[in-house]
Amino acid sequence: MEYLGSALTRKTDGLDAFAGMQQIGSNLAAASGGNAAFTGIPARFSHLLVEVLGIGHDNGSTQSLRLELSPDGSTWTAPFNVGAAVAASATLYGDIPILGYRRGAGSIPIALGSIAADNTALNSGLFAMQWRISTGISAIRFSWTGSANFDATGAGLFKLHGF
Repeated sequence: MEYLGSALTRKTDGLDAFAGMQQIGSNLAAASGGNAAFTGIPARFSHLLVEVLGIGHDNGSTQSLRLELSPDGSTWTAPFNVGAAVAASATLYGDIPILGYRRGAGSIPIALGSIAADNTALNSGLFAMQWRISTGISAIRFSWTGSANFDATGAGLFKLHGF
């Protein structure tokens, strides 16, 4: 574990989180494969934040990034599309806050956007996922709709933080 950040502002390079957060485990490279998962999430935090940093896919048609939750890493919720379908040339960025992940139910606001150029901002719209897992969340998995895999270039990352 590593303490990340020392100020109340967020660094613009995406390498640091808000003050008071701890990174959980290693960065999860979204390189080549059908899914990417964080498992064995410890129950010692109140909230989680997933940073989505340049995630893409390799399919010839538009696809949507999906999110699934699990109490144990083997039983998963139905996949939830966390944004609009994007082309293979897209790179998704944004944050997914999971407040009260140890509770039995909750709602996850999601705002991801395809941002190709540096110094760019956009209004991507907001998606919200409602969940119910009586023992709380201990695993998070991402995948693409259809037969898409994560882009094999390996440029994209998921980072998980607890606070």
